[in-house]
Amino acid sequence: MAHMYSILEPSDHANEGISADLEKILRTVPSFFDIMLSQIMMLAQFYKMGRSPKKITARNIMTLIQFSQNLMQGGWVNKDPYA
Repeated sequence: MAHMYSILEPSDHANEGISADLEKILRTVPSFFDIMLSQIMMLAQFYKMGRSPKKITARNIMTLIQFSQNLMQGGWVNKDPYA
């Protein structure tokens, strides 16, 4: 969260533990987002076929994509793009 909100201090970046953890997170998170995106697309198809009661909207998918982009860029913009 501190990375996304850009509130890490230079001393935080200099800390080896924090730097290593942040690097590990930023390396592994994209594959988790890919998995979540494929699962969301599968649920959307199941809903269309009548096999799932949960409706997955384009907004759900766009929220996941936007969150992953903001995390990787390190700048979460707290603004609703649909407003």
